[in-house]
Amino acid sequence: MTQPHDRLVKQVFSALEEARGLLLTILPAEIVASLNFDTIELVPGSFVGARNQEKHADLAFRIETKQAEPLLVYVLFEHRSRTSRWLVLDMLGSVVRLLESFRRESSVSRLPRVVPVALIHDPRSRQVVDRIEDLMEPCPLWHDERRLQFGIFVHDLGSLEIQQIVRPPMTDYGALTLVLLRCARSEENLIHVLLELSELIRRVLDGPQGSLRFELLMQYTLEVSSTTQAEDLAEALARRIDRKAGEIVMTTADRLREQGRREGHTEGQRELIRMQLESRFGTLPPHVQVAVESASTEELSRMAHKILTAQSLEEVVSVSGRFGKQ
Repeated sequence: MTQPHDRLVKQVFSALEEARGLLLTILPAEIVASLNFDTIELVPGSFVGARNQEKHADLAFRIETKQAEPLLVYVLFEHRSRTSRWLVLDMLGSVVRLLESFRRESSVSRLPRVVPVALIHDPRSRQVVDRIEDLMEPCPLWHDERRLQFGIFVHDLGSLEIQQIVRPPMTDYGALTLVLLRCARSEENLIHVLLELSELIRRVLDGPQGSLRFELLMQYTLEVSSTTQAEDLAEALARRIDRKAGEIVMTTADRLREQGRREGHTEGQRELIRMQLESRFGTLPPHVQVAVESASTEELSRMAHKILTAQSLEEVVSVSGRFGKQ
């Protein structure tokens, strides 16, 4: 299942207008000056390793330099408020996967340069290791040019005041997204933070697809915040910003509650079917476990009925038409 952090990052910053504002903000000035942002393109896919998918979200972009040379910008969004010592190693793996993808998709004899940027919010950011060489034991027998050299740019949201995050060239929508990525999970006084951004929120609401965009942001907030109650947030936003903002919060909260009830019912149905199958047929082979785990609510209902008369596991899992013997 997609994590809320990853989902929000992809929903917002896959849009090139928002991506352009983000890159103009987080890239070093000398790199910004060398790029032609009219050529920016999103590189499809994620390049995060499997073991880090719950900790990171990522986006990659292709941009030409002003000399018409291709360049890749890889942005990793750190989900945790404590950055791993091994972040630069994780990003090296991601960059390798990005370059391998580029090589498969492009008939080129040389690879483009890559600018790797980590977006973090860690109070200890000065301790973040940003060069791969600093993780390795020194080897005086090697000449400098023989050493593996790889470094990342680190942009720490946690070191910035909120007003530094929400100013141009960030778009209003992108800026509010960064504030919530930084604060929604851990800020105890999140409502106060949002009320301080009243004008920014009004501009988002009044802008293109304002209600939909604000709903996405509020969905993320309600999913990840452990200290902010929907009713309190809705009341504060309706009173101090806009009644529409409060209504969006409550509509989103109701939808999430209903979704949670449905998912809880489905998972209970799934577990019951697993128990019944094991009771009748013994230990379930991997392909049957996958079939049950992947089944929709309707498919689970058909399986439940079939268990009563089926003579084999295959009869049960094949009722959806998508699963068969492996």
